[in-house]
Amino acid sequence: MYGLAGIGGLWYRTMMNQLDEDGAEYDYGTISRNYGLAANRGGVLDELNDLRDNTYESQAERHFDDYYFFGKDSINLYSFRPTAHVGVGVDFKLSRRLNLGLETKVTYTNDDLLDGQRWQESGVLTRDYDTYVFTGAHLNYSLGGKNSVEPLWWMNPLDYAYKELNEAPCCDDLPEMPDLADNDKDGVPNAWDQEPESREGCPVDTHGRMLDSDRDGVLDCDDKEPHTRYDAIKLVDKYGVAPKMTCKDLDLNGICDCVKGCIPPPQPIITRVDPCDNVGPFPTILFDLNKFSIKPEFESQLAEVARILNMCPNLKLCVTGYTDVRATNPYNDVLSYKRAQEVVKALTSKYGINPSQLVLQYRGESENVVSGLADTGGRKGFDADHALNRRVEFRVCPSEMNMSKPKGPNAGKRQP
Repeated sequence: MYGLAGIGGLWYRTMMNQLDEDGAEYDYGTISRNYGLAANRGGVLDELNDLRDNTYESQAERHFDDYYFFGKDSINLYSFRPTAHVGVGVDFKLSRRLNLGLETKVTYTNDDLLDGQRWQESGVLTRDYDTYVFTGAHLNYSLGGKNSVEPLWWMNPLDYAYKELNEAPCCDDLPEMPDLADNDKDGVPNAWDQEPESREGCPVDTHGRMLDSDRDGVLDCDDKEPHTRYDAIKLVDKYGVAPKMTCKDLDLNGICDCVKGCIPPPQPIITRVDPCDNVGPFPTILFDLNKFSIKPEFESQLAEVARILNMCPNLKLCVTGYTDVRATNPYNDVLSYKRAQEVVKALTSKYGINPSQLVLQYRGESENVVSGLADTGGRKGFDADHALNRRVEFRVCPSEMNMSKPKGPNAGKRQP
């Protein structure tokens, strides 16, 4: 529903039907006088209509102070009056492009001669000015290509959330539970066990393979010395025990110092770095003017973002859409939302990214990469200046939005 109000101007010329075809005034003496009862008035009106010839040749009464834009002659006697309008309407959405509307509008003319008559039958002026009401229905069709943005008033900021909820799998659509049987009882289900017949009681790794911690060829469950020195692993017996050695036995290359207790050379300290700790920078996806479809030349950038998200399942990215400065702010807000939504849709449907790893944001024409551009073009009128502003960027979401480190009451919530 909507309301409307405004001001305007009205040019009008009112003509009356007062003369017959011979130029003489009508003879109303032939009209019956029994119009006192409401039931008789219809017959009187029929007699009047039969008498008149519908030529409307006589100028109706006019104001002495009317405005003349075309000269004071008998042809262009048009009056001008300022007007005010108020009204209400309602639109019904039939489809993404089609809507049906009903609207009524009242126009106040501040003029009592719009109908050519300002006198009552008693010879006094009428009480009110002439006011007219227009009520109508309209059928609107929104023009544009397949990727055009629909009218702003149909957009709902929660459309994306509703779409996600509607597409969420129901209980009947959930995949079947995998077989979690563990025949060798090593703690790794058969579906993931690479050594499904490991010995009972023998420690295994995460793939169900029996461990040999010192890699001396003797399993830990049989190894009486499971952590043999690295320089003696080839000398162990069937129980994994290395022979006793003196400093002289080990001093093959002169590196063993018996005085210092035959300390083996220090091992390098290997620091494991989680590749997901410092990901980025991420590529940027650029768009054509007034479009939100992803161009083929940016598929490789999208694939790189998907690779990082698959490698780091606990990573959450903020997907933010932007536009250039051309068009209105409300239009650019919707367009930037559509661009970010299209990228999120491609990552989830084409690359299988978990939707919970993505946070959709839209900023319209704010935070431009190239600033100071005019609405009608770049500094020299070239679209290339605007191209870097029509984009979707990826950033690691703040810690309070990251599923791996939730903080505060808003943890995990989508940001506007």
